[in-house]
Amino acid sequence: MVTDLYSLPAIQIIGDPLDETLEKIVETIQFSIFCFTLPFYIFVIYHLVSAQLRGVEDLSTPFFKLCVTTAIVDIWTLLNNYLGAMFPKWGWGTRVYLFLDGYYAHTYLYFAWTSEILQYVRIHIVSRFQESAKRCASQSSPPIASPLSYSQIDIIIEALVTYFFLIAGAFLTVKNSAFQKSRNQIKKKEMKLFIMSSITVAIQIAALCLFVSYATSILVISLDKFYLLYNAISDLYAGINPYLLWIFSDSLRKYILIRIGFRKKKKGPSSSVLTVVVH
Repeated sequence: MVTDLYSLPAIQIIGDPLDETLEKIVETIQFSIFCFTLPFYIFVIYHLVSAQLRGVEDLSTPFFKLCVTTAIVDIWTLLNNYLGAMFPKWGWGTRVYLFLDGYYAHTYLYFAWTSEILQYVRIHIVSRFQESAKRCASQSSPPIASPLSYSQIDIIIEALVTYFFLIAGAFLTVKNSAFQKSRNQIKKKEMKLFIMSSITVAIQIAALCLFVSYATSILVISLDKFYLLYNAISDLYAGINPYLLWIFSDSLRKYILIRIGFRKKKKGPSSSVLTVVVH
C-alpha cells in the first residue's frame, strides 16, 4: 500500500511540452468554431426533419434519414467533448464537477467511446450508400422497344414509311435525351455523395492513424500535444457534416433558403379553367 506520494512511480514526459500561448490560441479558435457549428448544425437538421415531415421527396431518402441519425451522434460528441473535457480543463463549472465526482468521469468516458463506435458504424453505412446508388443507376435504364419486323413494314403504304420513321426517330431522340439527362443527374448525385463520404472517411482515418502512431510510439510527442491534435480532429469530424450537407446538397440548401425567405419558390404553370355558359 502506498502511503507516500514520493514513492509513486514517476511519469516520464516524452517530447517538449506544449507552448501555453499556442495551446490557448488553438483552443480559442476551436471553441469559437464550436459556438457557431452547434447552432448551425441544429438549424440544418431542424429544416431537414421539417422537410421529411412535409413529405419532400428529395429529402426523404434513406441517406437523408441517416443524416438525421448521425447528426444526433455528432451533436452528442461535440457536447460531450466540451462538457466532459474542455470545460473542466479551463476551470469552468468546477463546483459542479466536484459535486458529480467519479460519476462525471465515468459518464464522459462512456459517452466518448460510444460515440467513437457509432461514428465508425456511420462510415461503414455511408460507404454502402454509394455502392447501392451505383447499383440502382445500372438497373434504372428503361427497356428499349424492339424494332419493327420487315413483314410489318411491308404492310404500311410506301408513301407513309418516311413519315413514320421521322416520328419514331423524333420520339427516340426525346426519350434518349431525357434518359441521358436522368443518368447525368444520378451520376452527379453519386459524385457528390462520394466526395462527402471521402472527406468524412479521410478525417476519421487521420484520427485513427494519429491515435495508433502515438500508442505505438511511432509518433513521439508529449501527451498535451497529442491531445490537442486529436481533440481538434475529433471536433472537425463531428462538426463538418452540416457544412458538407449545405455545400453538396442542392435540394436541402434550396429548401432552407425558401423556408427562411431568402429565395422564392418556383411556381408551376397555372392552368386556367374556361367556363362555358349555355343559354
